[in-house]
Amino acid sequence: MPTTIDFMVRRWESSDRPLFKGKLIDDEGCCCAQGDILRVCGVEDDDLRRMDQFDADLQVAKELGISLSHSVLLRQINDKQDGCPQDVLAHPERIIGGQSVLVLNFWRYLDDLSPAAWAAAGDAARAAARAAAVYATYEVMGASRLEMFFFLPMFGIPDHTALGALK
Repeated sequence: MPTTIDFMVRRWESSDRPLFKGKLIDDEGCCCAQGDILRVCGVEDDDLRRMDQFDADLQVAKELGISLSHSVLLRQINDKQDGCPQDVLAHPERIIGGQSVLVLNFWRYLDDLSPAAWAAAGDAARAAARAAAVYATYEVMGASRLEMFFFLPMFGIPDHTALGALK
């Protein structure tokens, strides 16, 4: 039987399906959400113990027909906060907000980008960061006339007064 989101959600909603946190499978055979998906898909426990996390992220995305980012979110929710990893799959709006459909579409778009498109995006991001640094410098230069700072906070600096503590 193919593994589906609905199947996994029903499986996790059962009170007798505790999910482990922190790795795909523990020494007693209890799995995290991703490990449980992969086990249902036929991956042997010993293979789960040896599997690299990035490979698990990719395989879960493929098995469920979700984006790589969605798979990583499933891991993060299972490992980092209490609650329902099934919400990541069945009710993503509970986790990522009211624009979840658009976020999920964007993540699928990212998965489909070619290496050349990723390189172009990286170049654009570097250019934007350089421009932001220039504008942050202008903010520092004109700090006495500004009430709010936009570019300095992009670099983790709330305003010009915080620069006095830096060395």
